[in-house]
Amino acid sequence: TIGFFDAGENSIELLSKTDLLTEKGMSGYLFGVDEGDVFSNVYSNNLMMILLYALVAVMVFLNVFTATNNWLKGKRKEIVVRKMVGATNNQIIGFIVSNFMMLVAISFLVGLFWVKMILVVINTWDISPSMVMMFGDQIYWHGVIIGLGIVLTIGFVTISVRMFRYLRKEVIQVI
Repeated sequence: TIGFFDAGENSIELLSKTDLLTEKGMSGYLFGVDEGDVFSNVYSNNLMMILLYALVAVMVFLNVFTATNNWLKGKRKEIVVRKMVGATNNQIIGFIVSNFMMLVAISFLVGLFWVKMILVVINTWDISPSMVMMFGDQIYWHGVIIGLGIVLTIGFVTISVRMFRYLRKEVIQVI
């Protein structure tokens, strides 16, 4: 196991006072000496993790937008039928929004279940320490709420634009 401890000039002194090195059978070396430079070519992968998070954010945005758009295209005939039987625009929008919210809620619950299973697996089995560092060991609810808010915002904007176009047209134009 390799670890880095940086407490300035007093690093070795502080570590030796805690008996951490001798308890674990480890050795401590100052940075800059030959023994300590053995792992000087080891770099942090923080930049790559940030790039991965950014890529995931872009993919989620595109996925939510495309999925909502395709879902609404599938609802066109239902919108037309509701319009033909006399539903008001507000009733149609309320129906679409409630269906969308139900779909997102079910999707989030299924997603949370799978995320929890993945977290249990990567934290129980010794699969990859970098995966544990990247994904963590628990679900943070403020992150879930922010994610849900972003998905709902993207979906509501997409629904608003699409429904504005659908409800402006005549029935035959929507079909």
